[in-house]
Amino acid sequence: MKSLKIKLVLIIAILCAVLLAGECFVIYKKSAASFEGQLNENYNVQTEFFAAELTGWLLQTTGTVSAAEAAIGSGENSIPAVEKTLASITSTNSMASMVYVCLTDGTFINGSGWVPSEGWDGRTRGWYTAAVAAKGDICYSSPFVDASSGDLIITISRYFESGSVSGVAAVDILVSTLLADIDELTNNYGVKDSYLFLTDSQGDVIYHPNDAFKPTVDTIKNISGLGIDYITAAASDDAEAIADYNGTLIYVTQRGLSDVDWQIYYVSPSSNFDNIVDDVQDHIKLILVICAVVAILAAVGVGFMVASPITDASRKVEALGEDVRNGKADLSKDIETKSKDEVGKLVGAVNVLKNAMGGIIEDINNASDDLVNNVATLKSAADKTSDNVTTISATMEEMSATSEETSASTTQVAQQVGD
Repeated sequence: MKSLKIKLVLIIAILCAVLLAGECFVIYKKSAASFEGQLNENYNVQTEFFAAELTGWLLQTTGTVSAAEAAIGSGENSIPAVEKTLASITSTNSMASMVYVCLTDGTFINGSGWVPSEGWDGRTRGWYTAAVAAKGDICYSSPFVDASSGDLIITISRYFESGSVSGVAAVDILVSTLLADIDELTNNYGVKDSYLFLTDSQGDVIYHPNDAFKPTVDTIKNISGLGIDYITAAASDDAEAIADYNGTLIYVTQRGLSDVDWQIYYVSPSSNFDNIVDDVQDHIKLILVICAVVAILAAVGVGFMVASPITDASRKVEALGEDVRNGKADLSKDIETKSKDEVGKLVGAVNVLKNAMGGIIEDINNASDDLVNNVATLKSAADKTSDNVTTISATMEEMSATSEETSASTTQVAQQVGD
């Protein structure tokens, strides 16, 4: 693989893919846990909302208790007048089965016309003793069967002192009427197949949508005897889903009602919860795939952005080298580049080196020209020297011939002299 561009693209793409794969794995693993925590929090918020709604319903009945207290006045109202007022209060409150007052001297006044049996003393009843012990706070009793009507009743009572009289004012609330709209809470909240149920401080069921668990005049069931471990399931947000009375897997959350010693349980099918988590995880998968594609495209883009200037500079430097080899290089022109990063600096260094080499080559060319001129001068001098040597040689040859002739003449003269 000789292309730097391809190498850079592959390296960056691989790094992005590895990092993204690791991040995807972490996000995918943590998304379920974090989103489950968020959903748990949402269910807890919903449960608190339902608890607040039910508390509000119960607190609305305290107005009836206050009206009963006011009927006594400061003791100046007669018993018939008080009974009439209590009867009027009862008739105007659809949830009230009976409104009554029991004074500390044992006098019992009610507006329903019910006459207690001989020896009956309201001061011994739980609603009375609880209200006295609460010292003016509202008290809510556990469900019980009303002796006169046979309906399931909750008594709301409060101790009062008004002038010279004191006692406990109370109202019996019909459970069926009080909780008639409880199922509408979850339906209006848009949570499919979920429901609420209530227990008192002892765990006795006050309301449950399952007919088999509903309190009746004959039987009041305790949560521990329902065969479904609602308490354990509600104890922790991390608890596993449990099977409900109809076999549906459910999650359970629980909250106490403020000012009332009751518990509200919110039950929702686990499928609602799990489907939301699955949908979110599928959405996360899609996002991660998109991110992976974008990361790869970004890697390719970055690779080209980094490699293109290098490739361009490399091509121009290679072309310059080829021109130098062919003797056609114009070293006066710089290699052009638009890059201002390290690649631009590298091209600038190549230009400096090129210009330095151009100066050296120019000096060599000038020295070569001088050398050629000197060689031509030396050659001319050599040629002249050669001509002189030839002339001298000819002269010497002539001188030799003359010398030979002279020698011959001398010999002849000598011979003649000898003769």
